[in-house]
Amino acid sequence: MPRIFISHRSTDDDDKAVDILSGWLIEQGHKDHFIDHRDITGGTSWDEALRREASRADLMILYVTSSWLDSEECFAEYRSSFYGNKTVIPLLVDNPQAKDLTGSAKARFETLCASVQGIALSDPLPTGFTAEQIEKAITRVSNAAKVARRQRILARVGLVAAAFLLTVVGLGLAFPSFVADMIAKRQVDRSFATTMQTDQGFLDCDDHSRCPEMVPLPAAQYEIGYVEDFAPNDWEGPPTPVEIPAFAVSMTEITKEQWHACVLSTRQADEGAPRCKELVYSEAFKNEPVETISWHDTQDYIAWLNLRVSGSTEGPYRLLSEAEWEYAARGGVQPRTVFSWGPGMKGACQHANLLNPDMPASLDVRRRGHDCTGQKPENDKLLSEVATYNSNAFGLYDTAGNVSEWVADCWHGSHRDRPDNIGAGPWVSDAPRNCDRVLKGGSWIGDIDLLRPAARVPLAPDVLGYNIGMRVARDLSP
Repeated sequence: MPRIFISHRSTDDDDKAVDILSGWLIEQGHKDHFIDHRDITGGTSWDEALRREASRADLMILYVTSSWLDSEECFAEYRSSFYGNKTVIPLLVDNPQAKDLTGSAKARFETLCASVQGIALSDPLPTGFTAEQIEKAITRVSNAAKVARRQRILARVGLVAAAFLLTVVGLGLAFPSFVADMIAKRQVDRSFATTMQTDQGFLDCDDHSRCPEMVPLPAAQYEIGYVEDFAPNDWEGPPTPVEIPAFAVSMTEITKEQWHACVLSTRQADEGAPRCKELVYSEAFKNEPVETISWHDTQDYIAWLNLRVSGSTEGPYRLLSEAEWEYAARGGVQPRTVFSWGPGMKGACQHANLLNPDMPASLDVRRRGHDCTGQKPENDKLLSEVATYNSNAFGLYDTAGNVSEWVADCWHGSHRDRPDNIGAGPWVSDAPRNCDRVLKGGSWIGDIDLLRPAARVPLAPDVLGYNIGMRVARDLSP
């Protein structure tokens, strides 16, 4: 059964209609659902709980009224569905009409109508619909989402396969030895040889298609958290000093080609050995960052990378901690600014693949973007190849935009009470065993606010998203 999150405006709940909806869901067997006023316990951060539960849900039911459309908080719950690419069902309770709405409420209503499939209701709850109608809506929307995803995958694979086949046939006729060599290289798992140098970028293998190029960063005294000229969310503060030791970080986000190298190498792996999950792959997209990977998937890739480098899955490679990630993303620039490139959006189009108003209408989710029309490299609209945009001062690419990046830390509601004894390492204590993890950096279709180095988002470790990827860190020998 899917995990369900019910989004509603508390002022609409005088007649406890949402509780009645909950009762009907329970009768239909959907016991695993979340309602804020029932499930948030005393002493818990309301914002933190809502963001966490919205990100963990498989399906969202939106109790949409005119007052819901007026609420930025309610619409933010809907926007959180983007990270997990989950099914959304809006229940149009008082049957709002676009012609009767104005401003942001109208824009939000149009977004819902354009991007999700709902069921319009002629009467308010509880007589406007039945549990049977909800069940049918859940089944219909879930099936439609599965079909649409399958069609997109098949269409993309079909086009790529056709193009690849034509290319290979053409090359085979003209350059038979070249094609034979190319095929052989894809079938052979080339071995790794450590060639680390600590004064410049280095590879731990024979070329960057097999492993990431690493950039050593100097030790520093650093302060994580928001900067003074930005009004922060509670979970981004307070500013906290951290001593960062020297370490190395991948110059770019892990690419689809680098992930595919792991897939090829681990297809015949023994039981219990690290194995990277199969993803749709094409040479045409090999330099794009890998995406649709969970936090658990990142651990499989890192274990494989360590095994190739050191002979043990517990080698020098790992995810960055949140403190390390923020330090790396800012590029060591002092004084700190809101964005890694400066205090405002000037320069954003040259440094980040971000949400742009000229994106295809089918992808318009009405998040806050920035107009980069004519300024972005090749006018990118979706994922871009890594290192397409300008690097930061450390020589790192895509620390803002392109894909959001997993870090090692468990989610905590703020930096307050961060233990001193963990240094710059990940904060994993005082958290549930299978804790939510932290995403950093924003993405190509995310709100511009998430491009700030201090911004942080919680997400369950098993959740996937077509805008979620990874970057790795490496310990350096003393």
